[in-house]
Order: sequence, then C-alpha cells, then structure tokens
Amino acid sequence: MNRFLIITIAILLLSCTETGISPEDRDFNILFRYGVGARNELDTFQNTFTKDLISDGTVTVSLVLSEAELHAIQSKLQQSDFFSYPDTFRVDVKDTVRYIEPHSTFYFRVKTGSNIKTLYWDDWIIPSRADTLRENLRVIVSFILDLISRKPEILNLPPARGGYL
Repeated sequence: MNRFLIITIAILLLSCTETGISPEDRDFNILFRYGVGARNELDTFQNTFTKDLISDGTVTVSLVLSEAELHAIQSKLQQSDFFSYPDTFRVDVKDTVRYIEPHSTFYFRVKTGSNIKTLYWDDWIIPSRADTLRENLRVIVSFILDLISRKPEILNLPPARGGYL
C-alpha cells in the first residue's frame, strides 16, 4: 500500500510543472520565437526554451516559468493592447529611413482561456516617424527577454558561435 502511494505521488509530481498546473490546464501560455530567422524560442506550452547557437545549431532545455512570471507576461500583453494587433504586423514601408540586415523576426502564439492569438513581425525597417504599435511590441519583446535572461537554465547555455550577415 505504501509503495503504491509513493509511486502515485511521484507520478503526480512528475506530471505537474513548478507552477503546480500542467501547461495544458493553464489559462495562459505563450510560444514566442525571436531573433534572426526566429530561431530562439520560449514555449510555455511545452515548458522549453531553444537557443540559437548559430554555427552550432540550436539547443533546447526545460524551462518552467512561475505563475507570477506568466501573469506578468500576460499583463504586459494586455497593457500593450497586443490582442488587437493584426496577425501579421507591418510598418508602412514608404516611411522607411533605413533597412536592417540581418533583421529580427518575431512570432507570438498566445493562448488566453480558449482564445488563441498569433502575431508575426519581420522587424527589418526603421521608420522615419514614431510608431506607437511598433514601440509597444518592442516593449513586450524586451520585457520577455529580460524576464527569461536571468533564469539559471538560460544562463547555463553555451554561447552562440558565429554570426549572421
């Protein structure tokens, strides 16, 4: 009987995340890809993080965000009116000051309750005038990157070798 109880508890502990809720049961999850070719990836649906090592390919590690961290991301998205953005975000090319190469690409897949919002953005131009929507997206990106960059799982990853032209 004790052995059965121990095995049951062990299975339950292994099937839950640090947050106490499995990713499938959470009301909020995010898949966020970024960087050149969007090869870096935070995936709270799978509790993983993938880093682009450039010349050395990619490496994926387990990464579990706390409920507080997930809530902070969700709040930042709501404050920035993220859910009203188009699925493909574009800045008007006629207002371009210069082009950026290599450029970052961003992809968001956000689940809130039963709703799923996707957003794709190729950030390859610098416009001549301020663009609130673009700046709001930059704030979201910076917030997420700042939050995950301090995680031990990320800090322990090998450095990227090489670069993009």
